[in-house]
Amino acid sequence: MSEISASFLPAPGLGADQLLDTLPWGLLAVSAAGLVQRLNRQAAAWWGVPAEAALGKSIAQVGPGQLPAPAYAALAQAASGPAVAAECYLPQPEQ
Repeated sequence: MSEISASFLPAPGLGADQLLDTLPWGLLAVSAAGLVQRLNRQAAAWWGVPAEAALGKSIAQVGPGQLPAPAYAALAQAASGPAVAAECYLPQPEQ
């Protein structure tokens, strides 16, 4: 069994929201009503909006921000359709 590097492990006592903010992937959760329920730090950076500004609002109310037009259109369509569990992957932008 291989060992996990201690630098990879999150700090003890980290809450779920804090843990999600440490992920290098963007995470967005939208309710069945189409309202943003969770937006982690990486997703907020890609979208170009503070998470606090998006929470509780519809995708249309938040607007496209910095998302590429096709990504925003897919997000808006997914959020306005019937409730379906879905995942959408965007490439990580160059840093």
